[in-house]
Amino acid sequence: MSRMVDIPTARIFEPLLRKARYKGAYGGRCSGKSHFFAQLLIEECLRRPPLRAVCIREVQKSMRFSVKQLISDYIIRYDLSALFDVQRELIQTPDGGVIIFQGMQDHTAESIKSLEGFDIAWVEEAQTLSDHSLKLLCPTIRKKDSELWFSWNPNRETDPVDRFFRHNRMEHDSDVICVKANYSDNPWFDETMERARLRDRKGNLAEYEWIWEGGYRTSIGAYFKPESFLENGEAVRFPAPVDYVFATLDTSLKGGYGNDGTAICYFAVNKHASSLPGRYPLTVLDWDIVEMEAASLPQWLPTIYEKLQELSFLTKSRELSRPLYIEDKAAGCALLQACRTKGWPSLAIDSKLTSLGKDVRAFNLARYVNKDMIRISDHAWEKTASFCGETTNHLRKQLFDFVMGDTHSHNRHDDLLDCLCYGAALSLGNRQGF
Repeated sequence: MSRMVDIPTARIFEPLLRKARYKGAYGGRCSGKSHFFAQLLIEECLRRPPLRAVCIREVQKSMRFSVKQLISDYIIRYDLSALFDVQRELIQTPDGGVIIFQGMQDHTAESIKSLEGFDIAWVEEAQTLSDHSLKLLCPTIRKKDSELWFSWNPNRETDPVDRFFRHNRMEHDSDVICVKANYSDNPWFDETMERARLRDRKGNLAEYEWIWEGGYRTSIGAYFKPESFLENGEAVRFPAPVDYVFATLDTSLKGGYGNDGTAICYFAVNKHASSLPGRYPLTVLDWDIVEMEAASLPQWLPTIYEKLQELSFLTKSRELSRPLYIEDKAAGCALLQACRTKGWPSLAIDSKLTSLGKDVRAFNLARYVNKDMIRISDHAWEKTASFCGETTNHLRKQLFDFVMGDTHSHNRHDDLLDCLCYGAALSLGNRQGF
């Protein structure tokens, strides 16, 4: 006995309907990740009987903490109780299939072999999955056409599931499909939860970014806070008129893939903003970050100058845009030479500023932030870009993940943060960064 049901799917999850060995969905609260996978599992049980699936958490002390109730609710909603037998510890599925619920910490290298014949493993709350558990699970689920599903709210960039899906350059791997989903992608997001979201947004913005927007949890000891760059909890619109627009460019060490990125920040300056309500001396208008071979970087320059002209027009700049400030080292030397050859206005960022340590530059930036002199535009705040296999707002990520005295800073991308530090020093201080 079989039956198919029409299960509605939010557009954001449609890529996960395709065949792939590894499927991931991550993001914030009320995105519908768990609901999507619960319904997809029911659909697969109907389509591929007798299907065997295991629903996994890192730690599962009770069925109350599993997705069993969620799956059971959808079985009832779709009037499928005649096909599924919901029992205390498991769910019997059509034609002798089964869905079981287990915790990875209950498994050893020997005991996990009991899952070898399973068709699907769904890891819920996958951000808690240990590296050991991930390495045990993946080779165990090896039946032909078997799949591993992961749903999670990101916690740390170093979490094994994030490294697996988002930091291993797997975006072009046909065996991997991963989507980011938030409340804004959920067509069934209701007014009750919208009120809860807005209430949380008025509170701790760093917590809001993590809970609702699918950002990483703010690092313990993070130096900068989101609210310091906002006006009444909101990013500002482009200011207009402004005195001038300029940009700072931080170049990669070697210019090759897998090295530092090449980053740029665009700014608007208002020299007398302190006397004008709702105006600030420095506003971040836009940013970008790329991985590009050194030889190709000069080809990016025309786009930068076009952007400067566009932003000068949008902000009604009183002056022509200032020169492009470029870090005078590594690939930056070639860019400065290319600008001179083309006759494009450019200046090297003073070596006294670029030679300062990251902590010192951040400390100097904090002086201006604490004086309420810097804001981030709504465009720069909401923008996302793909870099090193991750699509996110890299400006916010680098800024709000920065930790003073971080002993692992050599593993961290700070290119956009460097651009912001340079921009503040050049416009609000002096070229020495003070």
